[in-house]
Amino acid sequence: LQLTKMDSPIVILKNVSSEKPDYSIYEAAYLCKLLLDADTRIMELLFTEPDRMDGYWESDQSFWEIRQHRDLFLCKKTALHYVHELDGKRGVKKLVRIYHDRRALPDLPENTAARLEMANEIQKKFYINFRLVDMVNRVLDHPEKTFTPWFEEGSPERNHLMSLRSQTFDESTFDETLARLKKGIDAAKLRVKESTMKNDVDPNSKDLLHQWLQKLRWDQDHTRNIPIFTSPSSCVPVEDGFELPGRVLMVAEVGSDSNMHVAKNRAMIGVFQVDPRLQLSFEVPAEVHYSEKIAFFELTRFQLMAADGNPNIISFLVDDQAPLVFQTEEWTRLRADARALITGKCVSRVLGGLEHLARRLQMKIKNRASIDWGDARLK
Repeated sequence: LQLTKMDSPIVILKNVSSEKPDYSIYEAAYLCKLLLDADTRIMELLFTEPDRMDGYWESDQSFWEIRQHRDLFLCKKTALHYVHELDGKRGVKKLVRIYHDRRALPDLPENTAARLEMANEIQKKFYINFRLVDMVNRVLDHPEKTFTPWFEEGSPERNHLMSLRSQTFDESTFDETLARLKKGIDAAKLRVKESTMKNDVDPNSKDLLHQWLQKLRWDQDHTRNIPIFTSPSSCVPVEDGFELPGRVLMVAEVGSDSNMHVAKNRAMIGVFQVDPRLQLSFEVPAEVHYSEKIAFFELTRFQLMAADGNPNIISFLVDDQAPLVFQTEEWTRLRADARALITGKCVSRVLGGLEHLARRLQMKIKNRASIDWGDARLK
Protein backbone atom coordinates (compact mmCIF):
# COMPACT_ATOMS: atom_id res chain seq x y z
CA LEU A 1 0.00 0.00 0.00
CA GLN A 2 1.85 3.12 -1.19
CA LEU A 3 0.25 6.19 0.32
CA THR A 4 2.57 8.62 -1.45
CA LYS A 5 1.28 7.88 -4.95
CA MET A 6 -1.04 10.33 -6.65
CA ASP A 7 -3.79 7.73 -6.78
CA SER A 8 -5.50 7.10 -3.47
CA PRO A 9 -5.19 3.59 -2.00
CA ILE A 10 -7.85 1.28 -3.42
CA VAL A 11 -10.46 0.45 -0.81
CA ILE A 12 -12.04 -2.39 -2.76
CA LEU A 13 -10.51 -4.47 -5.55
CA LYS A 14 -12.75 -6.50 -7.87
CA ASN A 15 -12.03 -8.82 -10.75
CA VAL A 16 -12.71 -7.97 -14.37
CA SER A 17 -16.36 -8.73 -15.14
CA SER A 18 -15.45 -11.40 -17.69
CA GLU A 19 -13.26 -13.32 -15.25
CA LYS A 20 -14.49 -16.14 -13.05
CA PRO A 21 -14.88 -16.65 -10.17
CA ASP A 22 -15.98 -13.26 -8.84
CA TYR A 23 -13.87 -11.84 -6.03
CA SER A 24 -13.66 -8.70 -3.90
CA ILE A 25 -10.71 -7.57 -1.74
CA TYR A 26 -11.38 -4.93 0.92
CA GLU A 27 -8.89 -2.54 2.50
CA ALA A 28 -8.90 -2.87 6.30
CA ALA A 29 -10.40 0.57 7.05
CA TYR A 30 -13.16 0.04 4.49
CA LEU A 31 -13.87 -3.30 6.14
CA CYS A 32 -14.37 -1.40 9.41
CA LYS A 33 -16.86 0.91 7.75
CA LEU A 34 -18.83 -2.05 6.43
CA LEU A 35 -18.77 -3.71 9.85
CA LEU A 36 -20.17 -0.61 11.56
CA ASP A 37 -22.91 -0.55 8.92
CA ALA A 38 -23.72 -4.24 9.60
CA ASP A 39 -23.14 -4.93 5.90
CA THR A 40 -24.60 -8.23 4.71
CA ARG A 41 -21.53 -9.29 2.71
CA ILE A 42 -19.22 -8.91 5.69
CA MET A 43 -21.69 -10.56 8.09
CA GLU A 44 -21.83 -13.61 5.83
CA LEU A 45 -18.02 -13.64 5.67
CA LEU A 46 -17.71 -13.44 9.47
CA PHE A 47 -20.27 -16.16 10.19
CA THR A 48 -19.31 -18.63 7.45
CA GLU A 49 -16.92 -21.15 8.96
CA PRO A 50 -13.67 -21.67 7.00
CA ASP A 51 -14.41 -25.36 6.44
CA ARG A 52 -17.61 -24.33 4.62
CA MET A 53 -15.68 -22.27 2.07
CA ASP A 54 -14.20 -23.61 -1.14
CA GLY A 55 -10.94 -21.95 -0.13
CA TYR A 56 -9.78 -20.00 2.90
CA TRP A 57 -6.45 -18.39 3.71
CA GLU A 58 -5.23 -15.73 6.14
CA SER A 59 -1.73 -14.34 6.57
CA ASP A 60 -1.99 -13.97 10.35
CA GLN A 61 -4.56 -13.77 13.15
CA SER A 62 -5.65 -10.19 12.38
CA PHE A 63 -8.96 -11.08 10.76
CA TRP A 64 -9.56 -13.84 13.30
CA GLU A 65 -9.55 -11.19 16.02
CA ILE A 66 -12.61 -9.63 14.38
CA ARG A 67 -14.32 -13.00 13.93
CA GLN A 68 -14.08 -13.60 17.67
CA HIS A 69 -16.30 -10.55 18.25
CA ARG A 70 -18.69 -11.08 15.35
CA ASP A 71 -21.78 -11.12 17.56
CA LEU A 72 -21.22 -7.41 18.23
CA PHE A 73 -22.05 -6.56 14.61
CA LEU A 74 -25.01 -8.76 13.71
CA CYS A 75 -28.22 -6.82 14.34
CA LYS A 76 -31.63 -5.89 12.94
CA LYS A 77 -29.86 -3.47 10.60
CA THR A 78 -28.39 -6.46 8.76
CA ALA A 79 -31.87 -7.85 8.18
CA LEU A 80 -33.02 -4.44 6.93
CA HIS A 81 -30.16 -4.40 4.42
CA TYR A 82 -31.48 -7.67 2.98
CA VAL A 83 -35.00 -6.18 2.84
CA HIS A 84 -33.67 -3.12 1.01
CA GLU A 85 -32.05 -5.40 -1.56
CA LEU A 86 -35.43 -7.05 -2.13
CA ASP A 87 -37.14 -3.68 -2.54
CA GLY A 88 -34.33 -2.11 -4.57
CA LYS A 89 -33.99 -1.71 -8.30
CA ARG A 90 -32.07 -4.99 -8.59
CA GLY A 91 -34.58 -6.96 -6.53
CA VAL A 92 -38.13 -8.02 -7.35
CA LYS A 93 -38.64 -5.02 -9.66
CA LYS A 94 -35.84 -6.18 -11.95
CA LEU A 95 -37.16 -9.73 -11.92
CA VAL A 96 -40.58 -8.56 -13.13
CA ARG A 97 -39.03 -6.26 -15.72
CA ILE A 98 -36.91 -9.06 -17.23
CA TYR A 99 -39.96 -11.33 -17.42
CA HIS A 100 -42.05 -8.73 -19.27
CA ASP A 101 -39.14 -7.89 -21.59
CA ARG A 102 -38.89 -11.56 -22.52
CA ARG A 103 -42.61 -11.82 -23.18
CA ALA A 104 -42.44 -8.76 -25.42
CA LEU A 105 -39.60 -10.26 -27.48
CA PRO A 106 -41.02 -12.24 -30.46
CA ASP A 107 -40.27 -15.96 -30.43
CA LEU A 108 -38.23 -15.89 -33.62
CA PRO A 109 -34.99 -17.74 -34.50
CA GLU A 110 -32.93 -14.55 -34.34
CA ASN A 111 -34.16 -13.96 -30.77
CA THR A 112 -33.47 -17.46 -29.48
CA ALA A 113 -30.19 -16.61 -27.73
CA ALA A 114 -31.60 -13.45 -26.13
CA ARG A 115 -34.72 -15.24 -24.89
CA LEU A 116 -32.63 -18.07 -23.45
CA GLU A 117 -30.39 -15.57 -21.63
CA MET A 118 -33.46 -13.82 -20.20
CA ALA A 119 -34.91 -17.17 -19.06
CA ASN A 120 -31.66 -17.95 -17.22
CA GLU A 121 -31.73 -14.48 -15.66
CA ILE A 122 -35.29 -15.05 -14.40
CA GLN A 123 -34.21 -18.30 -12.75
CA LYS A 124 -31.22 -16.56 -11.20
CA LYS A 125 -33.30 -13.63 -9.90
CA PHE A 126 -35.86 -15.93 -8.29
CA TYR A 127 -32.99 -17.82 -6.62
CA ILE A 128 -31.40 -14.60 -5.32
CA ASN A 129 -34.63 -13.09 -4.01
CA PHE A 130 -35.83 -16.23 -2.24
CA ARG A 131 -32.36 -16.57 -0.70
CA LEU A 132 -32.57 -12.98 0.58
CA VAL A 133 -35.87 -13.82 2.30
CA ASP A 134 -34.25 -16.86 3.92
CA MET A 135 -31.33 -14.70 5.08
CA VAL A 136 -33.67 -12.18 6.73
CA ASN A 137 -35.24 -14.99 8.74
CA ARG A 138 -31.87 -16.47 9.67
CA VAL A 139 -30.58 -13.14 10.96
CA LEU A 140 -33.70 -12.70 13.10
CA ASP A 141 -33.33 -16.25 14.48
CA HIS A 142 -29.98 -15.25 15.98
CA PRO A 143 -28.87 -15.66 18.79
CA GLU A 144 -31.44 -18.39 19.51
CA LYS A 145 -29.79 -20.18 16.60
CA THR A 146 -26.30 -19.41 15.38
CA PHE A 147 -26.49 -17.34 12.20
CA THR A 148 -25.50 -19.67 9.36
CA PRO A 149 -25.27 -18.03 5.93
CA TRP A 150 -24.81 -21.36 4.14
CA PHE A 151 -27.44 -24.01 3.39
CA GLU A 152 -26.82 -27.60 4.34
CA GLU A 153 -26.83 -30.19 1.57
CA GLY A 154 -30.30 -31.75 1.40
CA SER A 155 -31.97 -29.09 3.56
CA PRO A 156 -35.45 -27.88 2.45
CA GLU A 157 -34.15 -24.34 1.83
CA ARG A 158 -31.29 -25.53 -0.38
CA ASN A 159 -33.51 -27.97 -2.31
CA HIS A 160 -36.02 -25.19 -2.95
CA LEU A 161 -33.38 -22.72 -4.11
CA MET A 162 -31.70 -25.22 -6.42
CA SER A 163 -35.05 -26.19 -7.96
CA LEU A 164 -35.55 -22.57 -9.01
CA ARG A 165 -32.38 -22.70 -11.11
CA SER A 166 -33.80 -25.45 -13.31
CA GLN A 167 -37.50 -24.49 -13.45
CA THR A 168 -39.16 -23.22 -16.63
CA PHE A 169 -41.33 -20.20 -15.94
CA ASP A 170 -44.34 -19.82 -18.18
CA GLU A 171 -47.06 -17.30 -17.33
CA SER A 172 -48.82 -19.44 -14.72
CA THR A 173 -45.70 -20.72 -12.93
CA PHE A 174 -44.16 -17.25 -12.95
CA ASP A 175 -47.26 -15.66 -11.38
CA GLU A 176 -47.52 -18.42 -8.78
CA THR A 177 -43.83 -18.26 -7.84
CA LEU A 178 -43.89 -14.46 -7.73
CA ALA A 179 -46.91 -14.56 -5.42
CA ARG A 180 -45.07 -16.95 -3.07
CA LEU A 181 -42.04 -14.67 -3.13
CA LYS A 182 -44.07 -11.56 -2.30
CA LYS A 183 -45.84 -13.43 0.52
CA GLY A 184 -42.45 -14.44 1.93
CA ILE A 185 -41.18 -10.85 1.69
CA ASP A 186 -44.25 -9.48 3.51
CA ALA A 187 -43.82 -12.07 6.27
CA ALA A 188 -40.12 -11.24 6.60
CA LYS A 189 -40.83 -7.50 6.82
CA LEU A 190 -43.39 -8.15 9.57
CA ARG A 191 -40.83 -10.21 11.48
CA VAL A 192 -38.29 -7.39 11.21
CA LYS A 193 -40.85 -4.89 12.50
CA GLU A 194 -41.83 -7.04 15.47
CA SER A 195 -38.33 -8.32 16.29
CA THR A 196 -36.79 -7.41 19.65
CA MET A 197 -33.29 -7.87 18.23
CA LYS A 198 -30.91 -4.94 18.81
CA ASN A 199 -31.38 -2.29 16.11
CA ASP A 200 -27.74 -1.46 15.45
CA VAL A 201 -24.23 -2.79 16.08
CA ASP A 202 -23.05 -2.94 19.67
CA PRO A 203 -21.79 0.45 20.97
CA ASN A 204 -18.51 -1.20 22.02
CA SER A 205 -17.78 -2.30 18.46
CA LYS A 206 -16.49 1.13 17.43
CA ASP A 207 -13.78 1.18 20.11
CA LEU A 208 -12.88 -2.40 19.24
CA LEU A 209 -12.37 -1.52 15.58
CA HIS A 210 -10.37 1.60 16.44
CA GLN A 211 -7.97 -0.45 18.53
CA TRP A 212 -7.78 -3.21 15.93
CA LEU A 213 -7.09 -0.83 13.06
CA GLN A 214 -4.53 1.23 14.95
CA LYS A 215 -2.70 -1.94 15.98
CA LEU A 216 -2.74 -3.06 12.36
CA ARG A 217 -1.28 0.27 11.21
CA TRP A 218 1.17 0.53 14.09
CA ASP A 219 2.66 -2.90 13.46
CA GLN A 220 3.60 -1.86 9.93
CA ASP A 221 7.11 -0.52 9.37
CA HIS A 222 7.17 3.28 9.11
CA THR A 223 10.31 5.31 8.59
CA ARG A 224 8.96 8.74 9.58
CA ASN A 225 7.68 9.84 12.94
CA ILE A 226 4.72 12.15 12.31
CA PRO A 227 2.74 13.51 15.28
CA ILE A 228 -0.72 11.97 15.28
CA PHE A 229 -2.40 15.24 16.32
CA THR A 230 -1.04 18.76 15.87
CA SER A 231 -2.37 22.26 16.34
CA PRO A 232 -1.99 24.73 13.43
CA SER A 233 -2.18 27.67 15.83
CA SER A 234 1.43 28.71 15.10
CA CYS A 235 0.51 29.64 11.52
CA VAL A 236 -3.27 30.06 11.64
CA PRO A 237 -5.34 32.20 14.03
CA VAL A 238 -7.17 29.36 15.75
CA GLU A 239 -7.67 28.51 19.38
CA ASP A 240 -5.13 26.20 21.02
CA GLY A 241 -7.76 23.49 21.47
CA PHE A 242 -8.21 23.07 17.70
CA GLU A 243 -6.20 20.06 16.46
CA LEU A 244 -5.74 18.26 13.16
CA PRO A 245 -5.18 14.48 12.86
CA GLY A 246 -1.76 15.00 11.30
CA ARG A 247 0.90 17.58 10.46
CA VAL A 248 0.29 20.90 8.70
CA LEU A 249 2.14 21.04 5.35
CA MET A 250 0.96 24.35 3.95
CA VAL A 251 -1.32 27.29 4.70
CA ALA A 252 -2.27 29.93 2.14
CA GLU A 253 -4.07 33.19 2.76
CA VAL A 254 -6.87 33.82 0.28
CA GLY A 255 -7.79 37.48 -0.04
CA SER A 256 -8.59 40.11 -2.62
CA ASP A 257 -4.94 40.25 -3.74
CA SER A 258 -4.77 36.51 -4.45
CA ASN A 259 -5.00 35.08 -7.97
CA MET A 260 -6.41 31.82 -6.65
CA HIS A 261 -10.04 31.04 -7.45
CA VAL A 262 -11.40 29.44 -4.30
CA ALA A 263 -14.70 29.16 -2.52
CA LYS A 264 -16.22 32.36 -1.21
CA ASN A 265 -15.65 33.53 2.36
CA ARG A 266 -12.44 31.52 2.77
CA ALA A 267 -9.60 33.48 4.33
CA MET A 268 -7.13 30.62 4.77
CA ILE A 269 -6.84 27.17 3.22
CA GLY A 270 -4.26 24.56 4.17
CA VAL A 271 -3.16 20.96 3.69
CA PHE A 272 -2.36 18.49 6.45
CA GLN A 273 -0.82 15.01 6.35
CA VAL A 274 -2.28 12.15 8.34
CA ASP A 275 0.05 9.82 10.21
CA PRO A 276 0.39 6.65 8.08
CA ARG A 277 -0.74 4.66 11.11
CA LEU A 278 -4.10 6.42 10.92
CA GLN A 279 -4.25 6.74 7.14
CA LEU A 280 -7.56 5.42 5.84
CA SER A 281 -8.92 5.13 9.36
CA PHE A 282 -12.67 5.21 9.07
CA GLU A 283 -12.85 8.48 11.00
CA VAL A 284 -10.05 10.52 9.42
CA PRO A 285 -11.80 13.47 7.72
CA ALA A 286 -11.06 14.49 4.14
CA GLU A 287 -11.64 18.12 5.10
CA VAL A 288 -11.55 19.98 8.42
CA HIS A 289 -13.33 23.32 8.72
CA TYR A 290 -12.39 25.49 11.67
CA SER A 291 -14.75 28.23 10.51
CA GLU A 292 -16.20 29.59 7.29
CA LYS A 293 -12.87 31.29 6.70
CA ILE A 294 -10.39 28.54 7.64
CA ALA A 295 -10.34 25.05 6.06
CA PHE A 296 -7.79 22.23 5.74
CA PHE A 297 -7.66 19.40 3.20
CA GLU A 298 -6.19 16.02 4.08
CA LEU A 299 -3.21 15.32 1.82
CA THR A 300 -4.72 12.29 0.05
CA ARG A 301 -7.88 14.28 -0.65
CA PHE A 302 -5.75 17.17 -1.93
CA GLN A 303 -3.76 14.80 -4.16
CA LEU A 304 -6.90 13.29 -5.63
CA MET A 305 -8.29 16.71 -6.52
CA ALA A 306 -4.93 17.71 -8.03
CA ALA A 307 -4.74 14.50 -10.08
CA ASP A 308 -8.30 15.19 -11.25
CA GLY A 309 -7.19 18.55 -12.61
CA ASN A 310 -9.08 20.69 -10.13
CA PRO A 311 -8.02 24.23 -11.12
CA ASN A 312 -8.49 25.62 -7.60
CA ILE A 313 -6.12 23.00 -6.20
CA ILE A 314 -3.58 23.30 -9.02
CA SER A 315 -3.38 27.04 -8.35
CA PHE A 316 -2.06 26.32 -4.84
CA LEU A 317 0.90 24.54 -6.38
CA VAL A 318 1.79 26.51 -9.51
CA ASP A 319 0.90 30.12 -8.65
CA ASP A 320 4.17 31.84 -7.79
CA GLN A 321 2.19 34.75 -6.36
CA ALA A 322 0.24 32.55 -3.97
CA PRO A 323 0.41 34.22 -0.55
CA LEU A 324 1.75 31.28 1.46
CA VAL A 325 1.68 31.87 5.19
CA PHE A 326 3.51 28.65 6.03
CA GLN A 327 5.06 25.73 4.14
CA THR A 328 7.32 22.78 4.85
CA GLU A 329 10.27 21.42 2.84
CA GLU A 330 8.04 18.64 1.53
CA TRP A 331 5.60 21.18 0.18
CA THR A 332 8.42 23.12 -1.50
CA ARG A 333 9.61 19.96 -3.26
CA LEU A 334 6.07 19.18 -4.39
CA ARG A 335 5.67 22.67 -5.87
CA ALA A 336 8.94 22.29 -7.82
CA ASP A 337 7.35 19.62 -10.05
CA ALA A 338 3.78 20.84 -9.83
CA ARG A 339 3.52 22.14 -13.41
CA ALA A 340 3.43 18.54 -14.60
CA LEU A 341 -0.07 18.45 -13.11
CA ILE A 342 -1.36 20.97 -15.65
CA THR A 343 -2.93 18.42 -17.96
CA GLY A 344 -5.42 18.74 -20.76
CA LYS A 345 -8.15 17.81 -18.30
CA CYS A 346 -7.18 20.69 -16.05
CA VAL A 347 -7.25 23.14 -18.97
CA SER A 348 -10.64 21.80 -20.05
CA ARG A 349 -12.02 22.29 -16.57
CA VAL A 350 -10.75 25.88 -16.49
CA LEU A 351 -12.29 26.59 -19.90
CA GLY A 352 -15.51 24.95 -18.80
CA GLY A 353 -15.61 27.16 -15.73
CA LEU A 354 -15.02 30.27 -17.85
CA GLU A 355 -17.79 29.26 -20.26
CA HIS A 356 -20.15 28.79 -17.33
CA LEU A 357 -19.27 32.21 -15.95
CA ALA A 358 -19.72 33.75 -19.41
CA ARG A 359 -23.20 32.22 -19.75
CA ARG A 360 -24.20 33.51 -16.33
CA LEU A 361 -22.90 36.97 -17.18
CA GLN A 362 -24.78 36.90 -20.47
CA MET A 363 -28.02 35.98 -18.72
CA LYS A 364 -27.56 38.85 -16.28
CA ILE A 365 -26.95 41.27 -19.14
CA LYS A 366 -30.02 40.03 -21.02
CA ASN A 367 -32.16 40.65 -17.96
CA ARG A 368 -31.20 44.33 -17.94
CA ALA A 369 -33.81 46.11 -20.07
CA SER A 370 -31.65 49.22 -20.44
CA ILE A 371 -29.05 47.38 -22.50
CA ASP A 372 -29.09 48.16 -26.24
CA TRP A 373 -28.30 44.84 -27.88
CA GLY A 374 -27.57 46.68 -31.12
CA ASP A 375 -24.51 48.27 -29.59
CA ALA A 376 -21.52 47.04 -31.58
CA ARG A 377 -19.19 47.40 -28.61
CA LEU A 378 -21.41 45.08 -26.51
CA LYS A 379 -21.45 42.51 -29.30
